[in-house]
Amino acid sequence: MTRENKGNCIIIAKFMGAKIIEKDYERIVCQFPNKSELDWWLYYDTKWDWLMPCIAKITNECKQPEKLNNLKDALLANDINNAYKFVVNYLTNFNK
Repeated sequence: MTRENKGNCIIIAKFMGAKIIEKDYERIVCQFPNKSELDWWLYYDTKWDWLMPCIAKITNECKQPEKLNNLKDALLANDINNAYKFVVNYLTNFNK
């Protein structure tokens, strides 16, 4: 998680069911359901293994498949930056 993306990573973590325990300039401490340990850093913006469960949840919940076109393009291009941007945009705009 970059400092610039911290707020957006918190949005994604909450969508994924995390309880935010502590926030400061350098880190975020989260407790996720079904995990015994705490996560001190959120990697949604830099690691596929963090972002893909969120993408799967969005794909399962999205009732308008045409909204997923940009996500499909990002996944086909293996472009984590655009996939991450899609997720943030979806959670802040489409999912209201």
